[in-house]
Amino acid sequence: MKKKYVYKWLNNGVDAFIRDHIPAVNYFTALIRKNWHEIVGTAMASHSTPISINNRVLTINVDDPLWIQEFTLYKDEIKDKIMIFFRDNSLEAIFSTIRFQNGEIRKPENNAKTVNSAKIDPESLKKIDDSLSKIEDNDLKNALRHYFIQSQVKFTKD
Repeated sequence: MKKKYVYKWLNNGVDAFIRDHIPAVNYFTALIRKNWHEIVGTAMASHSTPISINNRVLTINVDDPLWIQEFTLYKDEIKDKIMIFFRDNSLEAIFSTIRFQNGEIRKPENNAKTVNSAKIDPESLKKIDDSLSKIEDNDLKNALRHYFIQSQVKFTKD
């Protein structure tokens, strides 16, 4: 029972930290992207990827012009599904409409560890793994590992 309480406390702490230190637009974009399959369903999600929110417009890449037409027909319903999924009134201040564009979509990665690990040098990867070695919860460890790798990749691209 204590382990569950500690995990819940840590999870709430990480969530609060992220909300306080990451702009709300970026935070919700990441949450929408992460939960996209659940929000719109597998069929639509396999042809689309949320990209960004700028000037209160959520931009979604769609892999085919025919699918863009389909998405456009359900634009209001998709917005409603996002609002219902998050049940967060502050989301209304972040985006008000959706725009669909033809573009590349990201497929779910089956082996994120291998794909992401190739993007950074082995020494940095070892430091990340060493720093996470004492965490027992595998889901938390993998989530933090992914976050650290992505932040390392983001800052080393320039």
